[in-house]
Amino acid sequence: MRIKFLSLAAITVPLLLAGCGGGHYSSPYDGTWQAVYPDDKTSITPTIAVTCNTTPPSVVIENGSGSTTQTMTCLNETFDALGAVISSYTIDYLYNISVAIDGNGKFDAIVNGVPMTGVCISHVGCSAQSGTNTLSLTR
Repeated sequence: MRIKFLSLAAITVPLLLAGCGGGHYSSPYDGTWQAVYPDDKTSITPTIAVTCNTTPPSVVIENGSGSTTQTMTCLNETFDALGAVISSYTIDYLYNISVAIDGNGKFDAIVNGVPMTGVCISHVGCSAQSGTNTLSLTR
């Protein structure tokens, strides 16, 4: 009887331990990505020049979703008839970005309240659109 009990314990204990540590969802899309929302406001005329610079922010996707803020800084310069700078100032444009990627690569995003949809072509590249605006994720 003792041998049967030890045999049963030897089989049962590893099976019970195999179930430990479960319950955590891990998407193949989880990790750190770079978000790019190119809403370039650069324009140049003879009297006004607006030049913009954007540093793409990182977004950490965990359990299939994440959020970040992208800042675009624009330098606005006004020129006189001879080309001399009359005034100059900078302005920051903020883009609040939320993303969700399901396990099949369906990519949904919201940028400043505008919903966007798209797909991930791989585990390293996704794109979502709304009209002519596009949000890209790469890693």
